[in-house]
Amino acid sequence: MATLPKDPELCFQWNMAEFLIPVEITYNTNGTTSLTDVIAALSAADLLINDAVTLLPSVADGAEFSLRSISVRRLSQESPLREIFVAAIYVASQEQLETGVVFAATAAGIPIPTKLESLVTLVVLVVLFYGVGMARDAVRGLTSEGPAKRKLEALIADLASATGLSNDAVRRVLDAKYSKPGPVRGLISAALGFFRPSHTGGMASIDVGDTHLDSHLVADVPLSSEVSQENDLQRFAPYVGVTLELHAQDRDKGSTGWAAVPKGISERRVRMRIMPPVLPADIWGKSTVRGDIVLISKLTGEGFEPSEIHLTGLTED
Repeated sequence: MATLPKDPELCFQWNMAEFLIPVEITYNTNGTTSLTDVIAALSAADLLINDAVTLLPSVADGAEFSLRSISVRRLSQESPLREIFVAAIYVASQEQLETGVVFAATAAGIPIPTKLESLVTLVVLVVLFYGVGMARDAVRGLTSEGPAKRKLEALIADLASATGLSNDAVRRVLDAKYSKPGPVRGLISAALGFFRPSHTGGMASIDVGDTHLDSHLVADVPLSSEVSQENDLQRFAPYVGVTLELHAQDRDKGSTGWAAVPKGISERRVRMRIMPPVLPADIWGKSTVRGDIVLISKLTGEGFEPSEIHLTGLTED
């Protein structure tokens, strides 16, 4: 249960109310978890919670959030491995920021989501599986279908429903947060570290708050050893009805010799592959075509840059 601070002067000083938000994680392992795995899981959870709180202002409109601290309230290394974190978060509504009026001391007077605790846990899970998704893309590429990807889509839908945003808006928030090499690789490391006790514990299931991550889902997450600094980190984004300005053509080949500018997405000329059922002859000699694509972007020192287009279908003008 979220609680108000005992010191009202602290609230007045910050023009905010402080909430102590518990995040409980249980690894349903058998036996004692190694210290190395415990440290990896603790470090991972710390980064995930920190990142989740920094994302809250982008998904909870009209409120400002400031993380004061993350502490471990309880840690049990025996079976099951159980971690309870407490995030101390200052929260203020936009009205308070403008007037300097602090929160009322009753929950009914607080103009923020009534289930702040659930919202924080949900954002932690979204961040976690967004990182898992990038790790899976790096290892498995376009074949990255599976339970972990479906879980991310479901969590994004849950967050959109809880905040009134669209699924695409939630994705844009995540893409903006993780657009440079440092944050991306840090998140991937944390996401894989989070699952380490379960991976070494026979794919043990995990409970994060009221959310159960079963063994089948855990097994779909790459091992830390599968992702290295040398892996190309990529994003795969599907688009429908994109106008492609063709800049290079090869009538006889579908995988080489083609390049296009995806108008409205990027002004860069990008290498293109033609995927069945589209045939090279279907677009040969045309200066522009309209179709469905998958845009692959690779992580560079400047962020994610378009690297390849897969043309998967044609649409009529």
